[in-house]
Amino acid sequence: KAIAASLASLKTAMEELGDEEEGARYGPLAGAMEASIKAKAFAHFLSTGALLQKSEVPFAHGYEEYIPGVIGFANELQRYVVKQGRERDITSLFACKVLVEALQAELM
Repeated sequence: KAIAASLASLKTAMEELGDEEEGARYGPLAGAMEASIKAKAFAHFLSTGALLQKSEVPFAHGYEEYIPGVIGFANELQRYVVKQGRERDITSLFACKVLVEALQAELM
């Protein structure tokens, strides 16, 4: 509930800034959006094994806001893979491999 409330506040703040505001989507606000998308994508992956779709991030108005969060998630996935590798969790390692290959194919 706290995360949902934070995301709602973030969306309200962005609507108040408006798209025509020079630099409104950059700086601390963009960093907060990236962190939110990264966390949401990681939680989504842990529960479903799939990549969070842009349509599941209503506060991201475009791919320029969605992609940095997804790339941040991929960076976090590296740490997760190392941890799962130490535990010899082959199923998780394979799921990460499939996701990263699909993500690379889309970004290239």
